[in-house]
Amino acid sequence: MRILNRFLAVAGLSAVAAGLLGAPAQAATPAAHGKEIRYCKTVVDGPKEASKVVSRTCSADKGAPALAAAPAETVLITFFEDAGYVGYYDSVYGKYGACDSSGYGFSDLTGVQLGVNGISSYYYYNNCNVQRLYTDTYYGGTASGALYGDRFYVGDTFNDNVWSMRVWHN
Repeated sequence: MRILNRFLAVAGLSAVAAGLLGAPAQAATPAAHGKEIRYCKTVVDGPKEASKVVSRTCSADKGAPALAAAPAETVLITFFEDAGYVGYYDSVYGKYGACDSSGYGFSDLTGVQLGVNGISSYYYYNNCNVQRLYTDTYYGGTASGALYGDRFYVGDTFNDNVWSMRVWHN
């Protein structure tokens, strides 16, 4: 509920937000651990400093063709619902190749936050070895220092509270 309340406060109008963020292809349903694992793919477009979500697809089927990377897409990061890289996840792909020194900027992770019920851990890929997290959209709120490598747990300050992020290669 905290995530939904945050989403509504940030977006202002849920109908406007739904149009901007897009609805997942399939809603999650209960399963053995209380919910069905949902696999998502989010694609962002540039400019890299403020990458915008151009598509988002979710499925209960990990092998769904819609989740496969297109030739011009590079996986950058996978966000997970729980610490330890488990639970719902959303893999973010970029259209400008691997991370370089300018990297990518995810100014509004609201759709990812809602999709995974709050970000608690993540893996990085393709040279995105430095990250900076923010507790508000558009790089506001509390900022982490430069973080290097994967995050088994994002820490108490950022748990379920990563609303924007920058990633780059150092």
